[in-house]
Amino acid sequence: MTEFLGCRANLEVAELAPATQFLRDVLEFDVDLDDPELGLVMLHRGAVGLALVRGAAVVVELADHPWGLRDFVILLPGGHRVALGERVAPG
Repeated sequence: MTEFLGCRANLEVAELAPATQFLRDVLEFDVDLDDPELGLVMLHRGAVGLALVRGAAVVVELADHPWGLRDFVILLPGGHRVALGERVAPG
């Protein structure tokens, strides 16, 4: 069986800066990468890794529609809305 040597968990956050500041200043994590354009901060403390990812805002909650679709809508940086869904009944 393969041995795992480490793990870096992803944590979705609305704002990168406050979460980064808390992890760095209070929990003494070191910042490995801080790229606001990508919406990503990678940190570590010893063998523990953590990635902060700017989470997308949900602007329309998950809903089933009478036309046989279930979907929700997120807002991407730049103001674009993306609907993600699935067919739940024959159309």
